[in-house]
Amino acid sequence: LRALDVPSAGRLGALLNEASERASAAAAARDARDGAQEEYERLELQEKHFAETHKVVTTAEVLAARARRDGAWGDIRDGEVDLATGAQAVDDAIRLADELVDAQLGATQAAATLQSLRQQVESARAVLRRRQAVMDERERELAAHRDAWSELATTAGVPGMPLAAMGDWLAKRDAVFAAQLELDRLSRELAAIRDARTGAEAALRSALRLVSRGGDADGLAALIAIAETFVQSAEKTLAQKDSLEDRAREAERGCATARLRAGHAQAAYDAWQAQWRDALADAKLSANAVTLAAAEGALGLANAVTDALADADAPRNRIAAIRAELAALEAGARRLAEALEPEWLTSGDWLEVARRLTIRVAAARETARAIDRADDAIRQADGKVADAAAAVAGADARIQPLLQLAGVASIDAALPLAERSDRQRQLRQAVEAAKEALVRDGDGLSQSAIEAEVAEQDIADVPAHLEAVKQSLDDVGKRLNALAQQQVVAQQAFGAIDGQANAAVAEAKRQEALAAMGDAAEQYLEAATASRLLKWATDRYRDQKQGPMLRRAGEIFAGLTLGEFARLTVDTERTPPALYARRTKGTSVEVAGLSEGTRDQLFLALRIAALELQLASRAALPFVADDLFINFDDARAKAGLEALRDLSTRTQVLFLTHHDHLLPLVRDVFGAQVNVVGLHREAAAA
Repeated sequence: LRALDVPSAGRLGALLNEASERASAAAAARDARDGAQEEYERLELQEKHFAETHKVVTTAEVLAARARRDGAWGDIRDGEVDLATGAQAVDDAIRLADELVDAQLGATQAAATLQSLRQQVESARAVLRRRQAVMDERERELAAHRDAWSELATTAGVPGMPLAAMGDWLAKRDAVFAAQLELDRLSRELAAIRDARTGAEAALRSALRLVSRGGDADGLAALIAIAETFVQSAEKTLAQKDSLEDRAREAERGCATARLRAGHAQAAYDAWQAQWRDALADAKLSANAVTLAAAEGALGLANAVTDALADADAPRNRIAAIRAELAALEAGARRLAEALEPEWLTSGDWLEVARRLTIRVAAARETARAIDRADDAIRQADGKVADAAAAVAGADARIQPLLQLAGVASIDAALPLAERSDRQRQLRQAVEAAKEALVRDGDGLSQSAIEAEVAEQDIADVPAHLEAVKQSLDDVGKRLNALAQQQVVAQQAFGAIDGQANAAVAEAKRQEALAAMGDAAEQYLEAATASRLLKWATDRYRDQKQGPMLRRAGEIFAGLTLGEFARLTVDTERTPPALYARRTKGTSVEVAGLSEGTRDQLFLALRIAALELQLASRAALPFVADDLFINFDDARAKAGLEALRDLSTRTQVLFLTHHDHLLPLVRDVFGAQVNVVGLHREAAAA
């Protein structure tokens, strides 16, 4: 897809606009043709009906009748026919000629109307032919544009693609590119996750190997399960250790209490023994002379002391067992710490080590879940990669035959061919526009006839001829107004005549007025046609000469301004047309908005361009430059001298200046072939 030479969004928009414009132009031309067809049929039907309802005698019929009359009389006069035989034919011819003349005089208005209708029919027929030609041309342009798009689509590797659907295709193509970028990003993330997974798995396997858990054949899930089991066992052992330590502390507190009670009991017993001896002494009894009751009491007291001592030893035994379990748990935590984080051994706080191991297990679980998510993303990305690869392969298969057909090996090599095609289409459009203007403004004349008429005109005399034609048009208009007034007066006078002898005189004057109006109309048509031809010749001269001169002047002006301005343009929509200088950044400046030095550079560029255009067809004339660089700095003065140097290769250049600091620039630009002549004014005598 990236290798396809598809048109850009801007160019596609231009093609769509052009297609819409051409379709609209074809539809408009078709409507104009239909309107002209209806108008022609209407006028033709009107002429037919008028001719059927009015008996109109034409001048040709009158002349034919007179010719027959003169022929019949000539036969009698020459003796070819005797008088008795030819008299009747002569009388019939005379009567027919008189009747036709009388009918013509009585139907003059109808004849004029019929002639006007026939002229309108001819004009409508000419308009219809022009409209038909324009419609055919517009339809050919539309078909050519569609063929050009089909060729462009085929060249771009999307044969058969409709122009209207190309925008949606480009959007989908951009979506594929975005998906490819997302796939690359996910692939990189996947690679990072896989590396992290591999490292975590290796660390976990090493740690479990140190505690004699797991094997090399176990998978990651099995290792995580083993680690979780071990951590759960460690957590349970830590919980048991905490419980046993609590019980040991309680036992120590119970032992202390029992010792205290035993001490109290021993003290009580000693006191009792002393009391007993005192009592025996008081009783004058020997120590061995103890009664059974006294012995039982002493035995019971001894048993109580024994039981208290046993109760004191039981917590001590439980504390020893708890300490043994804690030692085993501490040994397991030490092995894990040595395998995972040896620096934890220095803390000595095995509860903290166990908590850290618990955190590591939780992180391992989260890593496993992330790996599962990454596996899902990998599967989705693999699907997108497969789709994108298939699309790329299809696009490459379509574009390679086009590149082979174009005789190039890459899309970059085909770009100049596309640019040449664009330039050819622009030139073809310019030619078609010129032909259309020729058909529209040529009054039905052929191109060779128009070129012959234009060649007969001297371009230098065009303004004078144009003014003369305008004056002639004004005179003809005045004459038409005067004749129209005379016609109104004649019609009023004709209406006032009651069949008297003056009717013939009035009719004769009316015929004279109509003849004068016809002459004036012919003069008006000739003047209008001459004006149209002169205007067309003037516009053609401007199109042929102004464009190359402005282009060359723009190139010279760009050099004189050191690239600050790019070219010159003319706004023909204004009256009179205005000249603009377009900056390199794209903004346009009117001549009045330029600085004085820039205006001098512009006028110099126009002078040089006009002279170069004249030198192409006429004898060379010297170019006199009188202190042109007054408002120029050294860099722009050097650029101006370089322009004069280029001009000096075609004609003589005379450069006058009174600034001595320009001489080094002149010698630097022109070299040794420059001829410097110093002009010194002699001091006037005192």
